[in-house]
Amino acid sequence: MPLFAAHGYNGLGMRKIAQELGISKSALYHYFPTKKALFLASSEAALRFDGVTQKRVKGYLKNTPLKKRVQALLSQVREMEGIFPRELSLLVDYLRGCSAEEVAADSAMKLANQRYEALIQYHLGARHTDAVLALLLGTMLMHYFKGEQKAWGEIEKAMLALLS
Repeated sequence: MPLFAAHGYNGLGMRKIAQELGISKSALYHYFPTKKALFLASSEAALRFDGVTQKRVKGYLKNTPLKKRVQALLSQVREMEGIFPRELSLLVDYLRGCSAEEVAADSAMKLANQRYEALIQYHLGARHTDAVLALLLGTMLMHYFKGEQKAWGEIEKAMLALLS
């Protein structure tokens, strides 16, 4: 993903990828028949969240207070926030010119949405997943646009109110 993030999806060809990886273009095509296939494989690797890929701790949702679970989720999201601007730029480049139907059907977008939903559901259960995701993504976008990191305490309060 770092290559895609550095050059953009549309600004990067298979020749440049092969050159950067130090392999021949034919070797790259042997493993990935298209740039999109490579992008999807890169997305799969980049979207692995700690805690989601590990076996769920028995009783975590039942035995851990909601406030602690919200704080754990926010901690993981804050760790991802540093790469958010690069990922957002790459996402906009990748989806440029796509219709809403094409975005909804896109494998990489489905995977990204599933991973974020799984992260939320790991910590909070399935209730209000979309609302929590909107709060998290909106907060990271607001931080990026405003250049400040103030709202996490407010987001924690809003999430607790929503989930209580």
